[in-house]
Amino acid sequence: MIGYGMAYREHQILRNRQKELESEIDVAANMQHTLLPSEIPDVKELDIGVITVPASKMSGDYYHVIKDANGFIGVAIADIIGKGIPAALCMSMIKYAMDSMPNSILQPGELLESLNRTIEQNIASHMFVTMMYGSYDPKSHIFYYGGAGHEPGFYYSEQQDRFEELYAKGLALGSQRMRSIVSLVVKCTKVILSFSFQMA
Repeated sequence: MIGYGMAYREHQILRNRQKELESEIDVAANMQHTLLPSEIPDVKELDIGVITVPASKMSGDYYHVIKDANGFIGVAIADIIGKGIPAALCMSMIKYAMDSMPNSILQPGELLESLNRTIEQNIASHMFVTMMYGSYDPKSHIFYYGGAGHEPGFYYSEQQDRFEELYAKGLALGSQRMRSIVSLVVKCTKVILSFSFQMA
């Protein structure tokens, strides 16, 4: 009977810990959901759409779409390497860091370097963030982009009838102090730009 009582007690402790973990996951998932944009900028020259489908309740995926004072469309996608509430807090830091950027043209390299300084100083050493950021000029149809350890995006050229990778070298944000990130340029005429996350 004593052995049964001890086993039952351990079972109850494990069940309580499981409930606490599930509660933490629910809090973090709700926090992450509220950090994603609720509206996408309305741009006359473009059709912009976003679909995000997390593979599980928790996801480290983040996206950000903004129209600046000069009419440029900024698009960021990121993947926070980490779990639970720490990852959700990291996502909130990225959101507010991007929201506080000046409402003017920023080259992707400059923006990513600025974010890296913020992330490096404020997250644990075992966490880091991959990101790709691009800025599109609807008037010249030029897309400027840069990457920090993220999977490449793609663009479909109607003229060439094929997909091309938007590949940009760069270390993940927060992994170490960066020297510089190069901004790359692609001329876009009647194209489809596509950015995708890995499965979370």
